[in-house]
Amino acid sequence: MHVATGLLKNFLRDEEGAELVEWIVFVALVVLGIAAAVAFLRDEINSGYARIGNCIKNASSCT
Repeated sequence: MHVATGLLKNFLRDEEGAELVEWIVFVALVVLGIAAAVAFLRDEINSGYARIGNCIKNASSCT
């Protein structure tokens, strides 16, 4: 237990730890942005895939 506490204290004192946390927050925000965009555009994405599927099944229906 003391080893883990010592490692945690060293991690929090080290400036690289703060930089790592900043990168983690940045990546989390990017992932949330992508997830929000996909949720917002879900219907358009599904209709695009359906249109592509119809083109594969029946090439004459594609324009």
